[in-house]
Amino acid sequence: MNTRFAYDDTVLLRFGLENHRSVLERVELSMVAVDRHRPAARPLPGRSERVLTTAVLFGPNASGKTNVLRGLVWLAAAVGESLRFWEQSVPREPCRFGDGPTRPSTFEVELLVDGVHSAYRLVVDDQRVLEEALAVYPLRRRRVLFERTRDEVRFRRGLGELAAGIRPLLRRTSLVLSAVLQLPEPAAGTEAAAVVGVARALQGFTYRVPRRLPVPAGFPPEGIVVLDPPWVPTAQLLGLETEEKPQFRQAVVGFLTAADLGVADATVVEHAPPRDGLRWWQTRHPVLVHQVEGRTVELDLLEESSGTQTWFSLVGPVLQALRSGAVVLLDELDASLHPDLSARLVQLFQDRRTNPAGAQLLCTAHDPSLLRSLNRDEVWFTERTPQGTTSLVALSDFGGDQVRRSTDLERAYLRGRFGAQPLLDDPRFEEVLAQLRESPALVGPR
Repeated sequence: MNTRFAYDDTVLLRFGLENHRSVLERVELSMVAVDRHRPAARPLPGRSERVLTTAVLFGPNASGKTNVLRGLVWLAAAVGESLRFWEQSVPREPCRFGDGPTRPSTFEVELLVDGVHSAYRLVVDDQRVLEEALAVYPLRRRRVLFERTRDEVRFRRGLGELAAGIRPLLRRTSLVLSAVLQLPEPAAGTEAAAVVGVARALQGFTYRVPRRLPVPAGFPPEGIVVLDPPWVPTAQLLGLETEEKPQFRQAVVGFLTAADLGVADATVVEHAPPRDGLRWWQTRHPVLVHQVEGRTVELDLLEESSGTQTWFSLVGPVLQALRSGAVVLLDELDASLHPDLSARLVQLFQDRRTNPAGAQLLCTAHDPSLLRSLNRDEVWFTERTPQGTTSLVALSDFGGDQVRRSTDLERAYLRGRFGAQPLLDDPRFEEVLAQLRESPALVGPR
């Protein structure tokens, strides 16, 4: 898992994905509110739409929930890594079913960056970038800032200086948005600044979603990035950051104590002398402090329960996001957490008092009780098609009596009204167990 801290003033509107992992045909996830008049639907300056701060994907195991988020993570990583590491090929992950291996992969995203509506599109195959384009919509009129077809890139008039800096850096496998990050900062408010803003916004998404590094096959991952343990962002808030900003430490401890984990305090200890070549977490480790019957007991994070470790790992990214207005991608939000704690985390993003900057949470979950905390336009379902691929549907697309505002979403989901449920073969389970009972006993390893 990897974690990045986000670029301020970014709002995700929509994300489209085609031919990535289990997703073959195009799917689109929208953060635009359907029920616009709820307090949780945030107004956007100068726009009629309202935007959501939460989207949760439900579905059975192996239906592709994580792969939808992985597509957005792949795009974010591509912006940051393609210029440095992609030389001979594009390390995409096409769908293995149908014509996926031979079909291009497409990624599309719409964002508001510093109030500017931007739409970015990327199409790649195994060998090169086939298409790349960025458009903005000042006064709702489409203005293409650059458009690329294979090796030909056309920049909007007025971006000549930006184009001159990008062209020498560009390869058939690298993105224009990767190249622009290597150039000097343009003047604020210019179209060049809009290009840089989109690149930084995508590169800056915060995520805790498992992914393979998008680097060429055969390149040793340890030569590129050493992935930090998931608890590092929280530990850094307790350690290095708190020398200048003690409120971070107070916030981390406050989140831990508020979750009723039995934790009274937290600290970071050095377990090895810092030296060149070692990463921050290789010389430091978090310790949680408990007060029990008048005694102080210190436990290394790895001695804590899985739920405590999970919550500790979430605290850092969540605090940073709520402070800066980031886009956060979390896989299996409810893993090892009590349902009330998962629901409270979602509510932190929905509530304007705890999320005044408009941070957005996109996550996957299994626990149907979380549906009690969600509106119909915040819920998405994935299913595995007969072809083995992933389909994605919004709960708000179900019409009529299925999704009235008064519907008990949890009960309706458990009754299979929306699909997205595993079809368990109970006779097969029984058959396997019967065969096992009749087989000779196995001797385990000594």
